[in-house]
Parts: sequence; C-alpha cells; structure tokens
Amino acid sequence: MNIYFLLEGRSTEKKVYGAWLQYLLPEFQRVKFYDDAQDRNYFLISAHGYPSIIHEYIPDAINRIKETGQYQYLVVCLDAEEDTVESKKQEIDDFIKNSQTELGSIKLIPIIQNRCIETWFLGNRKMFDSRQTNIQIPLAEYVRYSLSHVHKVQRWRPQTVGGPERERGFEKYLISPGTAIL
Repeated sequence: MNIYFLLEGRSTEKKVYGAWLQYLLPEFQRVKFYDDAQDRNYFLISAHGYPSIIHEYIPDAINRIKETGQYQYLVVCLDAEEDTVESKKQEIDDFIKNSQTELGSIKLIPIIQNRCIETWFLGNRKMFDSRQTNIQIPLAEYVRYSLSHVHKVQRWRPQTVGGPERERGFEKYLISPGTAIL
C-alpha cells in the first residue's frame, strides 16, 4: 500500500506531515519522486496554496496515481480558513464531480484543518513558546491578541480565536516571511 499526500502549504505542512508520518507510519518510507513508490511508501507534494490545490493539483495527482498504479490513497490536506471544514470537503467533492474526474479505485481522504494548521502550533506549548523575545511584527501582534484569549488558544479551540484584524487570510500573522512558527 502507498499513500500520495497533497499538501496546501509550501513549507509548514511538508515539515509537519513529514515528521508526523515517521511516527504514525514507521513501516512506511518517504519517496522523493512520486513514481519511485513500490510498497509501503508515501509521497508528499505541495500545491503552493489555494485554490490551485483543488483546481490544478488534485487532477494532476489523480493522473499521476493512475499513471503509476502504485497508490491506493490520495490524502488532500488543506486549511478551512474562514470556511467550515464541511464546506471545504464539499468543495473538493463538487470539483471532482463537476470536472468529471474519475477516481477509479483511488480512495480520496480530505484532511481539513479548522482555520489553518498553524493555529495548532499556537495552542501547543511544546511547538510554540509565546514568551520568545525575538517575535517580529505581524506575528507579535497576533500572539498578543491570542494571549488575551489564552483560554481558547491553549486549552480549548485555537481555531476560534480569530485575528486582530479579523480579515480573511489571518494566517499571515503566523507565517509571514521571517516570522514563521516553524
């Protein structure tokens, strides 16, 4: 069995999923090129954002999987942002249906991060220390805002905090150049 992971982000998701999969699937080996998969392999590729992950990379991934015949699962990982998890899943399903893309025997598994994967880091004290002195703006502004809602961030639901400006794309506070959490 082999798994093809399609990741929305350019770097965070690749680092995180790469590290997690070493522990979650220790019997699997990561391959550098999708067509190198044999047995018990996984491949990670970044779609460089939304909406290209849905409109360009999903069809490409399905074609590659069919071409090699080596993958049983296509795992699509993306952020919900201000949408709901269910609406993102529906968007993927609708795209596949409307584009008449045939999955064949491929099992599609969407993993939708509520808000964005970076909110998980804010709530995880081992991943992100809010007491750092070298946090730069705009991440520093978001950290100050989230600390005022610490009960949500570190104990309950970091994805519900929102942002200081409450605008679409709030993850810019978390992954701006030079201020990324990872």
